[in-house]
Amino acid sequence: MFSLILLTAFVPTADALSCLAGPGDVLPRDGARDVPVDAIPRIAMHYGQQEHVTIQLVEAGSDAVISTTQELVDNPGSTELLYLIPDASLSPETDYRIESLWEGETAPWVHATFTTGDAEMTATVEAPIVLDVSRDQGRSEWGSWRTINVDVDVDGAPPASYLVQVSESEDFSEVQEIEMLGGIHDEGERRLGVGSGECGGTISLESGRYHVRVASVNYQGERSDFVDAGSSLGCSAAAGGATLWGALLGFIGVCGLRRRRRR
Repeated sequence: MFSLILLTAFVPTADALSCLAGPGDVLPRDGARDVPVDAIPRIAMHYGQQEHVTIQLVEAGSDAVISTTQELVDNPGSTELLYLIPDASLSPETDYRIESLWEGETAPWVHATFTTGDAEMTATVEAPIVLDVSRDQGRSEWGSWRTINVDVDVDGAPPASYLVQVSESEDFSEVQEIEMLGGIHDEGERRLGVGSGECGGTISLESGRYHVRVASVNYQGERSDFVDAGSSLGCSAAAGGATLWGALLGFIGVCGLRRRRRR
């Protein structure tokens, strides 16, 4: 019960009341196998809850905590990333857990269980294949949202997180960026949604054209070259008193989109 209270106590606005505000996505993901023994696991932390929860990397067989060194990294546009740096290389062909223990609780939450392979990471980081870029905005009883969704191909691709950069300038001289650990699976696709709204996020997407590019980030935090994901034209809100059809026509007229499909 105490942990449930904490999940809502530190949410900054009513927009996020329907969202889980505790530790979120992880890498390696739950069920991952053949994870390199020199991997650095990481977990997304929401709304400054690091002060109220202990995150641990645990060897499943012995229940030994093996990540006494941790690094909390600011992740603009969303949250923070907590890197769980092992005291030594992970043991080969061994099960590990990423778990959190809240203040006042005795049983940990298990966020992911993964199994190592028998080797260190050797391959270069492959750039992602972008399948689609789309723009979404709306409003519900919980608040409003503005997002750009980037779908990447994960069918057969090496496990990775993704660094998404959004810029109003084509040369990306000024960027907003976020490293995404999770996303929606859909027949080999992963959806990376960046922006702001009901479940947090501080990437500002006002009206205007935005250029988007994406890079893969491997288990050790090394990234690939960026891939141009296209550009998306912002959406202006309909004026007050407009009819439904007028708002719809305005949406069609103002919202543009350039897409790149599977090659």
